[in-house]
Amino acid sequence: MKEFVKETLFSNLYYLIKQSGKKIGELEVDAGVSPGYISRMKDANGKPGIDFIVKAADQLNVSIDTLLGVDLTKLSRTEKYTFDFLEKLVQETETENLIWEKETVSDLNNLESDAWGNVNHPLFFYESFFEEGENDYPEQVSRVVFNSASFGFHTAINGDCYNMQLQYDTTLYLMDLVKSVHKANDTNVYAKEIWLFKPSAGCQFLCSNKNLSFKTVVDRLFASVAEYLMHPQLKQDFRLAIDAFMQDDCDKRVSGCSVPNTKDVPFDEEVPF
Repeated sequence: MKEFVKETLFSNLYYLIKQSGKKIGELEVDAGVSPGYISRMKDANGKPGIDFIVKAADQLNVSIDTLLGVDLTKLSRTEKYTFDFLEKLVQETETENLIWEKETVSDLNNLESDAWGNVNHPLFFYESFFEEGENDYPEQVSRVVFNSASFGFHTAINGDCYNMQLQYDTTLYLMDLVKSVHKANDTNVYAKEIWLFKPSAGCQFLCSNKNLSFKTVVDRLFASVAEYLMHPQLKQDFRLAIDAFMQDDCDKRVSGCSVPNTKDVPFDEEVPF
């Protein structure tokens, strides 16, 4: 089990039960425990069983990490809105309902600008700024850089990053970062950040794992996307063709089957963005 904080668990249980419209007794029945179990465990010195926690999390549509580790009652309305979005991203990624693209650490750390200073990436810009050099004195440098929420211009890419196309011409970016100049004993050198970009609106920082309320779900999202991309992927156009075949939209009795009507293929409807 994740490090157990009893107050957090029961605070979340009562909050999620109320949000779901369930009654405490209904959750107890669905989780396979006797009536009054939640009240008894709340007042007792012991811990509730792991089987109950797993089933309760499933019934309340929340991860075990969140149920045990994040006090949902202390999140602001915007934080809760963001948190629900991240939880859904994790769930949809783990069920392979989303299409993620990888941007390698090498490619991102070697981006270049054109003669006018333009960079072919919406999160990167050619900037001039001061940064500590080998002699520990700030020196002016000019380079393509990602201006992160964690480290500002003093940012480099630490690992592979990911992006996904949302609706309304918006792209979601997962950025794995490291402070570009740091001392050996500096513990504040790594961060994972989530950004949004829309051509008509520009960039928007969403959250990072440096915020303790979001740390677990942000780390889970990065891990889920990395695991998803370890396996072979099919482009959406080819999925549509295969789905049509599997649903017998094509007359397999004759050769040279015509292109199926993809309007009735439900693949797009399964993707939430």
